[in-house]
Amino acid sequence: MFEVAPGVGGLELNLFDEDQIGSNTFLGSVILRLDDLPENEDLVQNFALQSRALNPEADPDKVSGSVKLLLNYFSKGELVVQIPAYDAEMGLAKYHATGRGSCTMCVICAVNLPLVDVKGGAPSVFVEVLAGESKTTTKAVTTGRCPVWNAPFLLDLAPEVQVCELVVKSKPSTLNVSKGDTVLGVANVLLADLVGELATSWHNLIPNKSSYGIKGSIKITTLPHLLPEMPLNYPRREVARIRENASKGLGTMELVVVGAKQLPRDPGTGTRTATATVNAGSRKGTIDSAETGVNPVWNKPLTLEIEPDVVSLKVDVRDKNASAAMHKFIGSVTVAFDAWPEGEEIDDWFELQDESGAPTKSMIRIWGCYVQKISYIDPAERGLTQGAIGDVEVVCIAGLCCLFLALFLGLFLGLFLGLFLGLICSCIRCLLLLY
Repeated sequence: MFEVAPGVGGLELNLFDEDQIGSNTFLGSVILRLDDLPENEDLVQNFALQSRALNPEADPDKVSGSVKLLLNYFSKGELVVQIPAYDAEMGLAKYHATGRGSCTMCVICAVNLPLVDVKGGAPSVFVEVLAGESKTTTKAVTTGRCPVWNAPFLLDLAPEVQVCELVVKSKPSTLNVSKGDTVLGVANVLLADLVGELATSWHNLIPNKSSYGIKGSIKITTLPHLLPEMPLNYPRREVARIRENASKGLGTMELVVVGAKQLPRDPGTGTRTATATVNAGSRKGTIDSAETGVNPVWNKPLTLEIEPDVVSLKVDVRDKNASAAMHKFIGSVTVAFDAWPEGEEIDDWFELQDESGAPTKSMIRIWGCYVQKISYIDPAERGLTQGAIGDVEVVCIAGLCCLFLALFLGLFLGLFLGLFLGLICSCIRCLLLLY
């Protein structure tokens, strides 16, 4: 029987093998998120044992097997979230004057965090909350792999901020101070997804490297007061160019590649310098920026001419300063034009895919307007094959030959008939003169 303090988000169970000489061999651990357990209901289930190391491949404790547990969460406690004072009138005035918004965020707890040093005991863990140039930090706590902070912040949000980044870090042990802080995982909160009221939610932590197996989660409470709206840098619409494209049988599409979120970090550099390339048939446009980070903001306009047989556009995201060639490609997305009505604006987030076409956790925001579409008629849909088209061409050529032949014959017959009639008239006239 355990008493669960308010704010505690996880139950940690560690299994050891105690031998005769008193050394405990770690067999594995199970961490359960308490919010996922039913209240006042018996739960019997097998749980796979997992490693507790940040990098399971380098874990000296080889973990396997499972454990069967009987659980009953008799009653769940209520956590009182402390909300900082907010002056709504002053916030509204600042919003109208500068476009800056504000949001209250409380970092409550995390579960299933890895250990940087499995022999060094409980880690000292804290969270960095990054929103553009705004940065705040919780206190470091040492409470095992399920720490509780319950730390509220009032975030000042610049107009270009789209994502709030939560970086969970572990401080180095006293024996290795020179090593610096270690990133245990990162969660990205899209501001556009926040509701206009107090809400509590869990967010999965993305490991700093793909080889790290432990994927923890972090619990936060949010209360958006005034969310900033980024003024998009729309393309300048040139009517003359649109008409010229139409006269050439080309469509016109306007795009704004706004930004991306939750890009995977380069294992070598720990960040990204991402560029986006838009391909639509033979037309191509590149969005470049010197900005670094896993949540880049480009907000760059682009206008493309669309050929009649092009049915989609593809956006590739790459790292121009990647530490190795294998880390350059970040992801891509293909957007079909069928779902893009002519003249309507679309502003949405699209999921990036890896080189094999599998979905990733990264997303890219694109605004677009297909100003003018050009209808493409596929000959196969009309029942015309290449041979049939050739037959039509032959018939047309034969028809032209017949027309020229008829004109020639008409001129020849007309000339002959005129000469014949003229000769007859001359003969008649001579006969009249003789008589």
